[in-house]
Amino acid sequence: MLAGQYNVWDGFWRLGRLQMDEGGKPANRGRPGRKPVQGQDLRKFLAILELETIKGLKHAAIQDGTTASEVLEKAAAEWLARRNAGAGKR
Repeated sequence: MLAGQYNVWDGFWRLGRLQMDEGGKPANRGRPGRKPVQGQDLRKFLAILELETIKGLKHAAIQDGTTASEVLEKAAAEWLARRNAGAGKR
């Protein structure tokens, strides 16, 4: 039994292990170990690629001093631009 006006969450909150939202409820902080997406209006997107393609992409990105996400973003934007430019030919 808990003493007085304390509840089971008070111990976690006081130790800093549990963040509380404005309503006094445990806050959802997302999955541990995941970084929030930084930038303008970026969203996460899952794509399935061959293992060797993924490895090559990551190695090339490291050699170029960028990230695999940035390489994929640029490649997709260029592909869409070419596709949209040729849309009038269809």
